[in-house]
Amino acid sequence: MGALYFQKIQVDDMSLLETLYGLESGQYQLLHSAESNGELITVRQYQHYRWLTVGGEMIQSLIDLEQPEQVLLPNLQAMLLSLEFIEMPTQVLNLGAGGGVFDRFFHARYPQVSMISVESHALVTELAARYFHLPDASEIINTTAEAYLADHQAQYDLILCDIFSGENHPDCLYQPDFYNQIEICLASGGMLAINLLAESEEALLPLLRPFKDQFAWVLLYEVKNHDNVIIYLLKDQPKQSHQLLEKLSEFQQQYDMELHLIAQNPDRL
Repeated sequence: MGALYFQKIQVDDMSLLETLYGLESGQYQLLHSAESNGELITVRQYQHYRWLTVGGEMIQSLIDLEQPEQVLLPNLQAMLLSLEFIEMPTQVLNLGAGGGVFDRFFHARYPQVSMISVESHALVTELAARYFHLPDASEIINTTAEAYLADHQAQYDLILCDIFSGENHPDCLYQPDFYNQIEICLASGGMLAINLLAESEEALLPLLRPFKDQFAWVLLYEVKNHDNVIIYLLKDQPKQSHQLLEKLSEFQQQYDMELHLIAQNPDRL
């Protein structure tokens, strides 16, 4: 499945993101601009690419209008690598729906998967439906990730966590209780994949401390040429640990990417 996620997409011999970030006002269409909860939220379009920003210039959601099911942002592609480590999930929790990237992906590729998405910005959900081809079947709950986890005890095979407050991490990502709630909501054999921003190792360490002792395996992938770090957390010890280690080596060779096992708790069953 991996080849589906790691695709080099170019526009006129430049990377797509370099192209979009290099555009000046007047070179793209501004489809929407409004403040919500003190943050400026915009929807912009260049050619057949449309993107969402919340509280800054960082592209938080991106769609190819000609292929809306494609996952274009490399950090979100990397989050889907979690599907290589576990059995195909039947229940997925998506914390941070944004413009509906994962909703579109699973609806198109794996319609048998049941997914609930959580998005703190009601306006973002409205924009996802209006501008980003959000599937009609999508179930999006407008609340914070921590509030949803505190109120729900359902079991999920995969939890995807891509939450920001503007362009910063919300406080919950630094709190052990947040990961305790996630661990409770993960089914046996389940995995959590988190998208983090860290410009340095010193900035990353406070984000790693709250969960390193709570999960059986913790894997780390640094997205090349970006400040994104993807953390994969396995709830249980893999039944065939050597096969997972072989898979990590395979990814390194096939996709020129490095996955690191940064924590292992052999006492978890």
